[in-house]
Amino acid sequence: MKRRNFLKSSALFGAAGVLPTGAIVAAPAGKAPDKEDEMYGKPYVVKRLKIPAPYYSFRKKNWHFIILDGNGPGLKLDGEQMNWLERELDSLKPNTPVLLMSHYPILTVTNTWEGGQHGDHKELKKLFYKHRDKVKICLSGHQHLLDEAVYNGVRYHCNGSMSGFWWGKGDEKSARPYFYQESSPGYALLKLYEDGRVENEYIPLDLS
Repeated sequence: MKRRNFLKSSALFGAAGVLPTGAIVAAPAGKAPDKEDEMYGKPYVVKRLKIPAPYYSFRKKNWHFIILDGNGPGLKLDGEQMNWLERELDSLKPNTPVLLMSHYPILTVTNTWEGGQHGDHKELKKLFYKHRDKVKICLSGHQHLLDEAVYNGVRYHCNGSMSGFWWGKGDEKSARPYFYQESSPGYALLKLYEDGRVENEYIPLDLS
């Protein structure tokens, strides 16, 4: 059932022109019984989402998008990917606005009690400062909490969870029914402007 739903939703998003972000997906839908199963690991996600690799970049008008894969040991980019990211940012013209996406947050307020932050956040923070004329915003998931931080002019948004209903009505930590702690299930709408400005609006789901 999960596999069919995964394939169905992938086809639907593709038809709608939705750009898949493989790094946001920590693991393929369903549980593979062993490493020999087709659905085991990242290659299946890459294949089904029809993305070039677990991490990649693309251009949309004047904005540059970078999809990272931090789903490895220590929640870090491996050396090859870090070198690729450095080259990617170096290759861009000055003042090219950049949006980065990662599964785990690179910088988050919620790390103080929830954990889950990128293990190489210090290295990434240093790299982003070097390219502070380019890096505008970093989006993440994983925490399922609505969180916003700004450091050195870079905005970091963890935009809750669209899949929030899987935890049912919540638990003793839920501020309200269906909330994850104090965050309502929902999604974000972003507006990217030609001059590099960006707006991030969170839309809570209707829980009535």
